[in-house]
Amino acid sequence: MSVWQFLLVFAACFSGGFVDAIAGGGGLLSFPAILALGLTPAQVLGTNKLIAAPGTAVSVWRFYRNRLIDPRIAGFAFALTLLGSWLGAAASSFQTKRSFTMILLAVIPVVIFLNYLKDRRKRAGHPKQLTAIQISWRAALCGFALGFYDGVFGPGTGTFLMIAFVFSLGLDYRSASVQARVVNLGSNLAAFVFFFSRGEIVWAVGLAGIAGGISGNYLGSGMLMDPRRDLVKPLLYFVLGLLMVKCAWDLVG
Repeated sequence: MSVWQFLLVFAACFSGGFVDAIAGGGGLLSFPAILALGLTPAQVLGTNKLIAAPGTAVSVWRFYRNRLIDPRIAGFAFALTLLGSWLGAAASSFQTKRSFTMILLAVIPVVIFLNYLKDRRKRAGHPKQLTAIQISWRAALCGFALGFYDGVFGPGTGTFLMIAFVFSLGLDYRSASVQARVVNLGSNLAAFVFFFSRGEIVWAVGLAGIAGGISGNYLGSGMLMDPRRDLVKPLLYFVLGLLMVKCAWDLVG
């Protein structure tokens, strides 16, 4: 890699890691930088997973040390997302990317509207309390479904996980983001192992991206844990907007 390529990948993965630690969707920033280097689609997917996993692990470790992880949510969802992500990665060569892109363009405005309604109604009363079993199986279903999505397509997985936990489990955005990072780590690891087993990793690019991703995740996770800062929702809408732009661009292209 040339110096400018190294700096491009580092900067993109640093920004992606920072955003990912807070609201998910960091791959929307790192993915184009890797793609610009001329890798094959499979190499881009595999190398992006290599970059994402260590950075996410840093965030998860910091959350664990600060006792922010709920094992009822993260434990079961992590286990099921491993299976879902592996199956999704295996099916990635059979899916039609254009169809996923069109579906996302329709779904994202609905998600934004539902989040808006939730914010308007949050003072109406306390959410219904769920039992431990309900929490576990709902989290597991979210983990499996979005793990599959991550393996087969990927963009915005961490963001969708966070939103799923907010709506299905009644978590606040900060707590949902923490649990989503744990589950997203599982999907990243499973997809990475799949692509690694097929030799679709470009290590020079990956090592440059890991340095940026770890740095960004460390800074972002610290910001998320700071109660004085409320960056989750602003970055959530930024990621969803960026994903809409990406989908529209892909369709036009």
